[in-house]
Amino acid sequence: MKMNDKFLFLLIIIGQLLFYGCANARGPLFQEVPLGEHEGKTIVYFYRDPQASTASTYDLRINKEKTLPLQNKGYHLLILDPGTYNFAVSYKSELRAEKTFTLQGNRVYYIRYRADVVRWKQEFFGCNPIIKHDIVSVPKDEAMEALQKCRLIETPRE
Repeated sequence: MKMNDKFLFLLIIIGQLLFYGCANARGPLFQEVPLGEHEGKTIVYFYRDPQASTASTYDLRINKEKTLPLQNKGYHLLILDPGTYNFAVSYKSELRAEKTFTLQGNRVYYIRYRADVVRWKQEFFGCNPIIKHDIVSVPKDEAMEALQKCRLIETPRE
């Protein structure tokens, strides 16, 4: 890598770090809700891990109907009837990830959206990230580790 390339790469990284917190959730810190309060329902904690490369607010769409903002370090507490649900995450109307889950009553689910930089693509004016977007169901232990650092996303989008 030439000196100019290294300098440009450094500027890109610094720029991402400066904007890292721009779209972070600002609600109260994570608090678990007892399942017993919602007999027969399904509780879903849908959360987004913090990611420097994708600090923008995304859209979470449930069954192609309800749209909610999805921010870094944020989670939604969803109390749902048992059934099949399609979760889709998009940015500026461009689909990034989509997954369908069959959710049972009297259960708690931890579903994570994550965008990981898998590699960097060298371009004429610098490097651009190649990002893998994914929605996955996560075991409680793994989810709790991340959720303890997350805040409730309070502002719904319609």
